[in-house]
Amino acid sequence: MKKIIFALAIAFVAIGTVYSQSNRPVNPAISLERAIEIASADLSARGISATFHRHSGMDWERGQWVWELEFRPNNQRGVIEYYINVHTGAIVKFETEGDFRSAARPARPANPVISLDRAIEIAEADLVRRNISATFRTHSGMDWERGQWVWELEFRPNNQRGVIEYYINVDTGAIVKFEWDR
Repeated sequence: MKKIIFALAIAFVAIGTVYSQSNRPVNPAISLERAIEIASADLSARGISATFHRHSGMDWERGQWVWELEFRPNNQRGVIEYYINVHTGAIVKFETEGDFRSAARPARPANPVISLDRAIEIAEADLVRRNISATFRTHSGMDWERGQWVWELEFRPNNQRGVIEYYINVDTGAIVKFEWDR
């Protein structure tokens, strides 16, 4: 009986995944042009000079439909990738590859605008929004990541495996990275 229930559960998940992926949005709320504008604005906010290179169209990533965009840093080697949610315009992924170097690293802020406690609150609110039950575990302090100073936070999901990692911008409180390694 357990084998049958397990097999049905696997089939349900597989069918649900195929069903979700087969429902490619015909008229997404965020056009390709708007997604490029969103990514370009984010690059500008990060102090990165880059030019749109190409897109890979829409793809199913991390449980959602995204525009896959690629930028090339001006006067540098490397690639900058963005995944932009086709429904909300949220930046799902920002990643640099190759020899790319972002803006020069400024001195570590002595008094960051966003305190460690506030950064934890921001991450916890995001976990609630994502309907994820997790407990704050530790932090790695302040670090220079993706062209900005961030608080590195680590959470443990309750009743699930893995580690959830957040990078919270120390100046704005923006979530720079959310990653769940399962």
